[in-house]
Amino acid sequence: MTGTVALSAVAPSGGAAITMTSNSAFATLPSTVTVPAGSSTTTFEIDTVDTLTPVSVTVTAVYSGVTMTASFTVSRPALQSVSISPNSIVGGNSVVGTVTLSLPAPPQGSVIALSSSSANATVPPVVVIGAGATTQTFEIDTSDSAATQATITATYSGVSRTTVLTIARESVQSVFLGVASVPGGLTLPGIVTLTVAAPPSGVTVQLSSSNSADASVPASVTVPGGMTTQTFPIATVDAPPTTTVTITAAYGSSSQTASMTVIAHPVVNDVSCSSFTPTGGSTVQCTGTLAGPAPSSGWTLALSSSDPTATVPPTVSVPASGSTFAFNVATTTVTSAVVVYVQVSDAVSGLQLFRVAITVSP
Repeated sequence: MTGTVALSAVAPSGGAAITMTSNSAFATLPSTVTVPAGSSTTTFEIDTVDTLTPVSVTVTAVYSGVTMTASFTVSRPALQSVSISPNSIVGGNSVVGTVTLSLPAPPQGSVIALSSSSANATVPPVVVIGAGATTQTFEIDTSDSAATQATITATYSGVSRTTVLTIARESVQSVFLGVASVPGGLTLPGIVTLTVAAPPSGVTVQLSSSNSADASVPASVTVPGGMTTQTFPIATVDAPPTTTVTITAAYGSSSQTASMTVIAHPVVNDVSCSSFTPTGGSTVQCTGTLAGPAPSSGWTLALSSSDPTATVPPTVSVPASGSTFAFNVATTTVTSAVVVYVQVSDAVSGLQLFRVAITVSP
């Protein structure tokens, strides 16, 4: 390593001879370092000796009755970690491992011993981290196997580090929809998960829906190499009646399912009222228009008011094939203008369909 001595001013003619000492045999340096005339600094070399345990070293510089010190630690690099990415794999493929030192390797390099707890995962007996480097990769070859785990161990200078690799045959572990129910007409993401990471070429998972008219999915989704999950879109349709749909994800002989309820609901295009600025104490008649006729079972709409100044009935019904609904808003007297929001919702799902503002005046 390199040290530096610095003077408070430039050295005189003939230079300035600095007396140097080390308090440890694990670090040697020149007994004298000369700062050239006209310069205020110079560098010097410190040679260190390998040590099994860390050693603290203090270097002392003396010049013209002034003493200065600097300290450092001589230490052998320690094995910091061994890691694998990805840490799960389909048997028969290879994966990359990495060993990491706490400090750069010495000039001769660092030889790390490797081992595996399973015959289904083979590693080279050693891996060498080159001089000045802190990491080195190595290849792990696997064989086809039912689900198993291999513990990979790296050992250096009496220190061992381990990591676990999962080896399995590829299969679908789960399909996740995220919700138990969804209003029809919305598109939501589904997630398919594999038991282990896909090989470099990826894995194509087949998808299907038990009722594609209400909830459709693409025919397949590809999980990219090295990944275990992938999202896919589920497009739902607002079409009565409310239906439970099962989504299936399949790969090879494995498959998983998940279900959700697609809630049919009305669509309110508009709500008009006899007055949007009524005088308190009067009654307002309101009429709503749907985007389409109600199904044979009709629709039940829930009504609510944001303020007791205006009250509405709790529900209103739309008969089969009907496309309009009507309700009254009863107001109370007020001393100043109050803005009230009347909310129309689907009584079954609670989905908010429309909101109208009415200003009640004195």
